[in-house]
Amino acid sequence: MRYLALLTTLLLTSPVAHAQRPGAPARTPSTWLGLSGGMLLMGNVQDGTTGSSWDFSNAWPIRISLERSMGRGGSLGAQFTYARAPLRYSSSGPCSSCNAHATVATYGPLLRIGAGQTWHQVLELFAGVMQYGGFTEDGSELTLPPDSPNRDFAFSVGYGIGYPIGTDWELELMTSYLSAVHERTSLAGNVQTLAQHTTLMVGLRMGF
Repeated sequence: MRYLALLTTLLLTSPVAHAQRPGAPARTPSTWLGLSGGMLLMGNVQDGTTGSSWDFSNAWPIRISLERSMGRGGSLGAQFTYARAPLRYSSSGPCSSCNAHATVATYGPLLRIGAGQTWHQVLELFAGVMQYGGFTEDGSELTLPPDSPNRDFAFSVGYGIGYPIGTDWELELMTSYLSAVHERTSLAGNVQTLAQHTTLMVGLRMGF
């Protein structure tokens, strides 16, 4: 029984030993699927088309990403985030100042750099769309302008750490600084149209 237990241990640990042996090629997944969630800290957005102000609070987004490995720790793909965000909606229309919620989403291409056999640094670059829509007043569920989704160009830089779990799974902790450029239509010349948003996300990536 002692020899059987020793043989079983060797068989179970041999893949790990092979991956750590100097000179042995490490298997790298060709595709990565990521799922994460966390906190989104949002700035104020002035919308001249509807004559309203969107003073967002923090929200709890989820993110899904799909990337293709480029080798040397890099991957290129696309990401999508979704959150139902609370805000103080102010306008001269149906709601002069009321609590509301809106759907906030981002989507577009994503470049990721960073990989390792243990704890490692990760850099993410994103450029795509930030979309606001589905504005409703709390309580009454009254639909608020805009009636159709509003889309802004957005870009972000993210930095974090990753930790591999075997060869096909990886934990990650990321913080990103995102800027969205809102249109200046019907706004005063001194109004800031660059909205700043910050995210802190914890997630899991699966390679296949």
